Amino acid sequence: MKSTNLTPRQIPDADAPLQTIDEISERIRMDCARDVLANARALVAESENPRELKWTVHRLIESLTDAIRVADARGERLPGSRR
Repeated sequence: MKSTNLTPRQIPDADAPLQTIDEISERIRMDCARDVLANARALVAESENPRELKWTVHRLIESLTDAIRVADARGERLPGSRR
């Protein structure tokens, strides 16, 4: 599975605006979700190993949870949001 590595330019410093830190965090989470999805598609097509499939399902749950958090956070920042 491809890992998401931060380069020094991507690591937020203590003085970075919160919005920038949020955007970096969102990008990392979405990149991870894309990687997990690609790996899940390949694994489902190739594997019959229940252990591998279970591990993949857990990663999909984590990624989907993160994606929902990102979407909720973006929605909260929209004008007129009721959350």
